[in-house]
Amino acid sequence: MVNADSFPVRALFTPHVYRHYLTTTLRENNCTERVIRYIRGDAEHSIADQYDHLKWDNNTAEYVA
Repeated sequence: MVNADSFPVRALFTPHVYRHYLTTTLRENNCTERVIRYIRGDAEHSIADQYDHLKWDNNTAEYVA
C-alpha cells in the first residue's frame, strides 16, 4: 500500500498554484478580467464594480467557453 505522505510533490500543489492555473486558463480562453475577479472571489476594485452587478448567465457563459 502506498502512503500519500510518501509523495513529496504533494506539497507543491497548493491552493495558490490552482488559483494561478485557473486565472491563466480563463485568460487564455478570453474571459474578461471582471469575470475572472468574480470567479476568484477578489475584492471589488472600482465604483463600477460596486454598482454594476454581473449576471450569473454571463459569468457562466464566459466560464464554460
